[in-house]
Amino acid sequence: MGSGLLASTFFFALSKISSRKADTTIVWSKRLLRRAEVIYGPLNARLLPQPIRVERFHPISAKEARHRLSLPEDKLILLFVGRLAPQKRMDTLLRALASLDRRAPSRLLVVIVGSGPDMGRLVSLSKSLSLEGIVRFEGEVPEAELPYY
Repeated sequence: MGSGLLASTFFFALSKISSRKADTTIVWSKRLLRRAEVIYGPLNARLLPQPIRVERFHPISAKEARHRLSLPEDKLILLFVGRLAPQKRMDTLLRALASLDRRAPSRLLVVIVGSGPDMGRLVSLSKSLSLEGIVRFEGEVPEAELPYY
């Protein structure tokens, strides 16, 4: 058994045991609760919605958003918005980009919005993999600008 499969099996078993022993399981949505109960069986769960105010997001044309953010019209945009932490495995994305045929990334722009403890390492990794022009680190952006992303 490969180490990845062994780790996945161990994590699944551990999470199943933990879910049975936990006083309460916190879930982000009813859909996630249903999914968890299929995997783990009945749970004593509390629904705690994510603190995202969806009402502030409204349809904006791609052309308007690209213009406002100075994003090129001819590129496919891959976007990440979130906290830059090792658990997010953004380094995997950067390494995958570096392994692509160099013609493919020329049509792609990866925009990374956010900050966190992994920011410096990811910027350095991006430079060492020669991803300038393919990856754009925006850092933290004002909350009012998020809908454009």
